[in-house]
Amino acid sequence: MKIASDYFDKEIDNYGETISVVNISNRSYDKWGEETYSKSTTSVTAIVDYLGDDMELMQEGRFQPDDKSFFLKADTTVSKGDLVIYDSSTYIVDDVFKGRSEGSTYVIEVRAKKE
Repeated sequence: MKIASDYFDKEIDNYGETISVVNISNRSYDKWGEETYSKSTTSVTAIVDYLGDDMELMQEGRFQPDDKSFFLKADTTVSKGDLVIYDSSTYIVDDVFKGRSEGSTYVIEVRAKKE
């Protein structure tokens, strides 16, 4: 059974909140270790979840109670190391999972650590 991304898109539109995704590219470091990069910011709608509610992830020690999970539409561009701005806080993308069915992505889950 193929899962339609339209269903998830409507759910995200109906229940989501506006966040900013900051895509980082051309990252490099000078000889003193100072980082330089290019960035582009896009406002998108996402369903926000608190990773602190997932005891399995907390027990692994990878995430803290203030870290978040963001569910995005399938056509959103996001990668590990990008930034998410939500509720005046900045989060660093740590994991990106694509929900897939029959070769098509229908939703993207981003797990991010509070900066």
